Amino acid sequence: MNTVKISLNGNIRDVREGTTILNLLKELEVEEFKIIVQVSGEIIASNKYHLKELKNGDIVELINFVGGG
Repeated sequence: MNTVKISLNGNIRDVREGTTILNLLKELEVEEFKIIVQVSGEIIASNKYHLKELKNGDIVELINFVGGG
């Protein structure tokens, strides 16, 4: 199994080569419609999570929606 190293919210993490954002979110048990994902400075549309494969050196930031009133 080949892996790539990514930075996930500031922590280095190994993921399987070919892992998509959607795969990563499922592995982390994060609901994809309650989060914004930024990869190396680019915000990725949620309808593209299944297409965007993570590459070695990608900087991934998961940003939660916070509600209030």
